[in-house]
Amino acid sequence: MEAGAFPSDQYAMDSQIRHHGLDPKRCLVEVALPDDRDEDPTAPVLKQIALLGERLSVVMLGAVHYYTGSFFDIPSVVEAAHRVGALVGLDLAHAAGNVPLELHAWGVDFACWCSYKYLNSGPGGPAGLFVHRKHHARQDLGRLEGWWGHEAATRFEMPRDFVPATGAQAWQLSNAQVMAMAPMRWPWNSMTEPAWRPFVTNPLH
Repeated sequence: MEAGAFPSDQYAMDSQIRHHGLDPKRCLVEVALPDDRDEDPTAPVLKQIALLGERLSVVMLGAVHYYTGSFFDIPSVVEAAHRVGALVGLDLAHAAGNVPLELHAWGVDFACWCSYKYLNSGPGGPAGLFVHRKHHARQDLGRLEGWWGHEAATRFEMPRDFVPATGAQAWQLSNAQVMAMAPMRWPWNSMTEPAWRPFVTNPLH
């Protein structure tokens, strides 16, 4: 991951490594970015991927570095990482709603983001999760399993064993807040007529 990443990313990576019984001080490689904001931030990441080769497991980047505002060349990172058998994950907290993103076309394996920054939802707004389609049918992926991530068809049968839903839904732990989700969904239902309309009282009519 990039050195000087947002603390949430640093903590997440440290705890994920420890979860697997490993030591972050030995297993986490942090790549120093150029001091000059006009320099390409991707070059040192690509160099480190090549140096680690098949020892590399996951590349985790903030697509836009929160401190410098640098936008990584994600397609190049994905290509280099996949070449050595590594996955690519992105924190899009400073990218979603800020820069063009083509996660599926770029081949990104997974990504997450908040909505309270450039998507303007405010504190406590819903988060988002992307899992590439090539991973959707995999049953072998390790995850923290929650009831809401169980396949919808049998969820209310209350089965003892977890059967993951298809796609990113399998990582859901609990249902989202309806009132927080509705404003985010409503404008995108249709370019012409929304599927439903919020109740609005207009004193002029």
